[in-house]
Amino acid sequence: MRQEGCFVYGGCRVKSEKRKGSGAAVLAACLLLSAADQSAYGSQDFHRERGTSVETGIQRETGYSMEMEEDLPSSEADRDLLPASFSNIPMPRAALYASETETIDITGLADRDAVKAGIESALTAGKDVTVIGSKQGIHSLELSIPDQRRLVWKAKIESANPEDGEAILTVSGGSGSVFELAEGGAVADRSGNHDMSVCSFKDRLQVEITGGEISSASNHPELNVVDAADDVKLHMIGGRIDAEGGEKTGIYSSGDVVIEGGEIFSGSEDAAHCGKGISAKKVRISGGFLFGHGSSAEALVDAREGREIDGGALVAFDKYAEAGRTHYLKGSKRNLSVLPASAKAVWGAENGHSGIEINGSSGSCFRELPGMQIGELKGISLPENKVYDGSAASCTGTAHIEPAALPGGESIAIKYQKENEAGLLEEAPSDAGKYLVHAIISGAGAYSEDAITLGEFEIAKRPVRLLIEDRTMTAGQPLPSFGFRLEGQAAGHGSAEVFQQSPVLTTSTDGRTAGEFEITALSPLSYRENYRADGANAVVKGKLLVKAAENGNQNPGTAAPGGNGGQNPGTAAPDGNGSQNPGAAAPGGNGNQNPGTAAPDRNRNQNSGNGNAGSMAPGGGNPGNASETPGSVPKPNPPKEEESSKQRGGSSGGGSGRSSGGGSGRSSGGGSRSGGSSGKGSGSLRASASGRTGANGGSGSKGEWIQDQKGWWYRNPDRSYPKSSWLSLEYNGKKDWYYFNSEGYMQTGWQLISGKWYYLYEKTEGGRTKGSLAVSTVIGGYTVNSNGEWTA
Repeated sequence: MRQEGCFVYGGCRVKSEKRKGSGAAVLAACLLLSAADQSAYGSQDFHRERGTSVETGIQRETGYSMEMEEDLPSSEADRDLLPASFSNIPMPRAALYASETETIDITGLADRDAVKAGIESALTAGKDVTVIGSKQGIHSLELSIPDQRRLVWKAKIESANPEDGEAILTVSGGSGSVFELAEGGAVADRSGNHDMSVCSFKDRLQVEITGGEISSASNHPELNVVDAADDVKLHMIGGRIDAEGGEKTGIYSSGDVVIEGGEIFSGSEDAAHCGKGISAKKVRISGGFLFGHGSSAEALVDAREGREIDGGALVAFDKYAEAGRTHYLKGSKRNLSVLPASAKAVWGAENGHSGIEINGSSGSCFRELPGMQIGELKGISLPENKVYDGSAASCTGTAHIEPAALPGGESIAIKYQKENEAGLLEEAPSDAGKYLVHAIISGAGAYSEDAITLGEFEIAKRPVRLLIEDRTMTAGQPLPSFGFRLEGQAAGHGSAEVFQQSPVLTTSTDGRTAGEFEITALSPLSYRENYRADGANAVVKGKLLVKAAENGNQNPGTAAPGGNGGQNPGTAAPDGNGSQNPGAAAPGGNGNQNPGTAAPDRNRNQNSGNGNAGSMAPGGGNPGNASETPGSVPKPNPPKEEESSKQRGGSSGGGSGRSSGGGSGRSSGGGSRSGGSSGKGSGSLRASASGRTGANGGSGSKGEWIQDQKGWWYRNPDRSYPKSSWLSLEYNGKKDWYYFNSEGYMQTGWQLISGKWYYLYEKTEGGRTKGSLAVSTVIGGYTVNSNGEWTA
């Protein structure tokens, strides 16, 4: 019959097949544990659990474990079948022999010797032993546990008259032997002057305290309740060690001690003689409770070669800091020292008993301290948790202490503390956050100078939504300004109270194309301390509806963006001087002129400056200087004086001027564009301006701007005026191009000139002069190049 066995070593599962009658072969994989591995930890570290499993005593430190999936061999003959190469390797006894567990009740045994004989007889027979029952008056009991055997102590023994120099219980052991103090077990020294330990553990024993209690009532100085030799490994995960009364130490070990649970209480004789919870070579604490007297919790543990505290709770009560003080408020931390920082300890009461409430990683514990009076502050109601609304959250009621304080009375002040902040707030808070509520006691009463934490509450951040408003526009127009409104904010609050910086809204379109587009907020939004985003609906996007342009507001390529009627950019409307050929004629030139060359105008044959498009006139056309002789130019009706305005270079500019007429009642003379009038008549007003024409102004020549009822025109120094021409003029130190139509008036807005679209500013603002040519920019969504020409 074939059977299969399995071992787990260092996390690796090893299986082995064997035939019936050759069970030793199953152990071959297990024996791959080197002798070096076992000698490093000592073969005594291996012990048998129950049934068919084998677990090392140092498994928690190394991770080693062995586990059988079938019954272990039960005969010595199986060992003889092992290969010779394994014969010298130490092997746990439990791996060869399946053991029974025998329970021994010591209650009916005659005396100490009978107890010893019964226990050791069963152990020697290869059995594990569990001891139960109780026996008073027994002391100086010495037990020896064979290799790989386990003794579980659930019995109760005590003595009021132990022999000096001898412990109540002494246990020694060999390789892999274990002594376990389990729930229900107890070893007690009732003597008031015994000079030895209650329990003494020796040799290579492994001690596990999982429950039960070891206690001493002796007042002998410097007494150790538990004493362990240097080769003993002591591991406490439950139970209790009571070293109250006098300067005693709970556990003294020459080796290492690991505490994962349980309770250790030590006492003191006076302020200078306080006991310790543990004194050992190395100490590691990850659970349990240690309590003692003294000014510092650190003093409760004496680790000669290092300690590690990452759990549990260590609490020291400095009972001598205020001699004779017996009154403490429930919840007070007065005269208490705690480790680690995650642990808490406060004064309290339980079932009518006064003491200290302790909370740590292992849960909670109450340490009773008779003789203490615990008062409780009542009459105060804490604020309810709420969402920020701008109002203060304050306690209500009138505070008082029960039972009534001693004569002298107390004054109670309620203060608030924001989480993770050191200072105390006198006024009730209104801002979002978590807060502690403290009661500060002053005066001459029994609880004076005490302070307690009454509880905590929270003002949650208020969720708010940003709703972006919809907008509608016509294609080709500038984008509209975007807006939003808030939903959920506290009363009276707006964007400034909600956001650190006002939200910036944007859209994906430039407004030139018809359609529907989202209006969104640039993220992330930055909220102030009292607000937060309202989940997934924090921002409700808006919609931008761009409508197609109609008639006068056509898109480029179909109609003029503005200007002289509905003309296509590719065709030129008849101008004052005849039809112009798009692409061939200069902007504003008279006839078919090429950019850079000027055609003769009337009786003159002049070039417009350098004639370079982009450097002088766009297209380089001749300014068209018409000689200003009476009757040779149209004479528009002059405006009335009160309707006239004086401007310099634009609609907003102003300047001093005088009547164009002379001082007599005659006209201002020949060459005047507008007729003269008698006296100081209302002939066209002139604003003095400095300018140079692109064609014939020359260096230093100056003309003047003149406005009449039809608009602005420019008169050259020779009294001629440009028409159907470009003119480069300097105004306020800035030189720009201007275009004058066939009547000589300055043009503004979109203009189709020589088959190309140009934009001339319609008003003076932002450093731009009315009538000047726009270059290298975007106007209403339309781009003009460096020559001022619209580019599709």
